This record gives sequence, structure tokens and C-alpha cells, in this order.
Amino acid sequence: MMEHAQLIERIRAFLETYQADLSYCHGADHVRRVAKLGVKVGTQEGADCQIVETAALLHDIGNVPLGWSKLALGRDENDFLDFLALYVLPSTDHGELGALIAERFLERLGYSNEERQHVKRIISEHTKGTE
Repeated sequence: MMEHAQLIERIRAFLETYQADLSYCHGADHVRRVAKLGVKVGTQEGADCQIVETAALLHDIGNVPLGWSKLALGRDENDFLDFLALYVLPSTDHGELGALIAERFLERLGYSNEERQHVKRIISEHTKGTE
């Protein structure tokens, strides 16, 4: 597998390709701030900061299919969410969608199943919190 810095560059390029032009949602600045803060808190808490940084960078990637679909048809957002939930996507929660997208993307980069599952859990829970 690549070095962490190389992986982060691949993740940033992926985000630039797919998420950069979605002005209706959090942009690159937000993602960078979340990643920086996540690593800071993760360091203080003794977390695996490579996993934290990866999850933080990808935490809003689930907005991409939701946003593209909404923009493509120009219809009411609720109509799209209903359509997507019924016929296309397993969820319209951007955390759940982002977790699935991240899992598939990180597998292509060579992340282990354990690493992917950690990232997937962090992303899916960022819209729900934990009990």
C-alpha cells in the first residue's frame, strides 16, 4: 500500500474531481478544517490519526450523488430524495451514502478491510452521533 501522505493526496484529488463544484454543500475549506481538527482531537485522544484524517476528508462525499441528482433534474429537493430512496440509493442520508462511497474508494487504494470499516463507521455516524 502507498504511504499515508500519498493516500491523502489521492483522496484530495478524488474530492477535487467529485465534490469541488457542489456549491450547495460544504466545500473544500470545510473538509480541510474538519480533517485538521479531527487530527488534533485524535492526537489528544490517542486515536489512529491516519484513519481519522481519512474519514474526515471523506465525511461529506455522500452529498455528491444527492447533489448531482438534484441539479440534473432541477426539481424540488424532496421529490429527489423520495425518488432516490425508493429506486436508486440505499439511503438519502449523506453519512450513510458517504460511508459506502468511501469504502469502495478506499478498497481501490489498498486500505485493509479493518481500516475501511473504521472509516465507514466514522462517516456513517457523523450525521447521527452515537448513543
